[in-house]
Amino acid sequence: MASLLGAEQKSAADDLFKNNKGIQDDTVYPSLDTYRQDWEKISPILRHLLMNSSEEQLNKILEFPGMSFSMFEMISFNTYREANMIGQIALWRRLLNYDGMKYM
Repeated sequence: MASLLGAEQKSAADDLFKNNKGIQDDTVYPSLDTYRQDWEKISPILRHLLMNSSEEQLNKILEFPGMSFSMFEMISFNTYREANMIGQIALWRRLLNYDGMKYM
């Protein structure tokens, strides 16, 4: 999102995830601390960009193969998707840590 709004910062895992490669076998991914550091760096930048976006920027049409939508729609969708993913991770953590004896 930040890059769509003009930020030039790259995450530590940029090379791993560019071009939509998906999960890759035999790849060493950055540690959780690395992702946290990226989050702490980009969050204030993205907040500033979002708070100062003009109506013109938000109405800009983004073109992708077979579809197009506004920057506002892209930001809304990405926010929804990220919130959904966080919820799924929380659910999986609960399921993987489930001890059936605790709930009987």
